[in-house]
Amino acid sequence: SGAVTKPLQPAFKIEGTTETGVANNGTCFAAGTTEEYDLSGDFNTSTGIFTAPVAGVYLFNFSLAWISVTSDGAQVWESRFVADNGAISGTRWNAVEDYTMQGGVFKELATATQYMDASDTIYIQRRGETGTITLMDSGEQCYFSGHLVA
Repeated sequence: SGAVTKPLQPAFKIEGTTETGVANNGTCFAAGTTEEYDLSGDFNTSTGIFTAPVAGVYLFNFSLAWISVTSDGAQVWESRFVADNGAISGTRWNAVEDYTMQGGVFKELATATQYMDASDTIYIQRRGETGTITLMDSGEQCYFSGHLVA
C-alpha cells in the first residue's frame, strides 16, 4: 500500500483528567493528567515538559478549559508555549471578568510550530495576574499534544 510507519516517531498527547489549579507562572499539565499516548517516552507527566529526542520541526497544540477564577475582579492572563531556547509561541492573551466564569467554561486553543534541537524542552505556561485558575477535568477539553513533522 506504500504506507510508511515510524513507531518511534516522537508524538504525544496528554489529557487533563483531574481538576487542577494553575497558579500565576504555573505550568499546565504538570499534575492531574493521563497520557493518551507518548510514543517515544519524551513527555514528563510530573513536570508537564516535553523534551525533544531529535532535532527538527515539531507541531504543538493545546486546548485549555478554565472553570474558575479565584481572585476578585477581572482576570488577565496568557497561556503560551515556552521553549527552553527562548522561543515563545502560540501566545493567547485573555481578559475575562469573574462573572463570565461563574458556572461557565472559558476555552483556549493554540497551535504552533517550533524548531527544536535535541534535548530542547517545551511546556505550556499560564502567566498573568495573581490567583489560581482551575483547569477542567476533561480529556476532550484539556489536552497538550505534539509531534515531529520535519
